Amino acid sequence: MSHPGLSRIQDHLSLVVFTDGITNKLVGCFHSDYPDDVVLVRVYGQKTDMLIDRTSEIRNIQAGLAPRLWATFRNGLAYEYVPGDILSVDMCKDPAIFPLIATMMARIHRLDCGPDVPRVPSLWKKAKQFMAIMPTHFDNPEKQA
Repeated sequence: MSHPGLSRIQDHLSLVVFTDGITNKLVGCFHSDYPDDVVLVRVYGQKTDMLIDRTSEIRNIQAGLAPRLWATFRNGLAYEYVPGDILSVDMCKDPAIFPLIATMMARIHRLDCGPDVPRVPSLWKKAKQFMAIMPTHFDNPEKQA
């Protein structure tokens, strides 16, 4: 049996599925009375944990390096929506933008995660992870080339 107030809330909710992601499903949750207060729900794609360290991702979000985190669950998370533009390659080359990116990258690399997280380079470890799961053959000849 559902709560009587729940149906009134559901009457005001709308969901938008965003399709730009390559690994996850992203759903925007909107309430008609609060159109600027959006919650994004990300459902992790299959086997994305082979690419992304979810524990580190959540730790970095909680450290203030991303929009506020509202909730986590077994296969995803819910977080604050911040309006803006997705960076393109051209935007990253823009002299007004790339110093901002460099500043944020420096902030990420200075993050002290405590004694349980060693401060060691992870580039080669991550590259090996990508190489280990990369397909060796593609059916599409263009991709194979």
